[in-house]
Amino acid sequence: YDEDDLTVTLQYQAERRGRTPLWSYDMGSETSYTALSDNGTTLVAYNGGTVRMFDSMSEVPLWTYTFSDGGGGGNGSDDERIIYSMAVSGNGQYVVVGTDDGRVNLLNRTGILKWNSDTGGDVRAVDISATGQYIVAGSDNDRIYLFEYDDSSPSWSYQTGNNIRAVAISADGRFIVASSDDRYIYLFDRDSSQYRWRYQHQYDYYIPD
Repeated sequence: YDEDDLTVTLQYQAERRGRTPLWSYDMGSETSYTALSDNGTTLVAYNGGTVRMFDSMSEVPLWTYTFSDGGGGGNGSDDERIIYSMAVSGNGQYVVVGTDDGRVNLLNRTGILKWNSDTGGDVRAVDISATGQYIVAGSDNDRIYLFEYDDSSPSWSYQTGNNIRAVAISADGRFIVASSDDRYIYLFDRDSSQYRWRYQHQYDYYIPD
């Protein structure tokens, strides 16, 4: 993403030296975040409360979805929400989005909102497994959540001592890591809401890679 001309660009690794883009798309305003699926087929980008999905071979969006007080999916005529976090599954089939109304939102590849779930706090961190089967989210209500793609009710949640700033899930969905403002990093097995271990660090928060 180029902050100067407000465009999203995609280029092949082989072309990086010459910096020749495969294509570019004018977002109209500053883009907050972009993500490319692990298989390279799908690019997603958001600014404000709007998400766009692209096939990696075309600058024409497959769809555009705006989160708003009116329920989302519209043209922005209702009050637009703010997106805080976003991730795309490795196969490019699902996008998970965290918004400032406390919701975790799951969209499919056709731009349909499959479900949303209210956490009660700003959702500042999300991630999704390679197949889209498992979704992890972290909220400003101090909780870590695990979801499955076909259920808006969390499989489990865990209360930490402060806001959740970062989460990640392994490609196979087996392990979950989260970082909280309580200065702990937590590691979970998917099948248990009790952490396997936690590590205390000296920083205000730590972003796992």
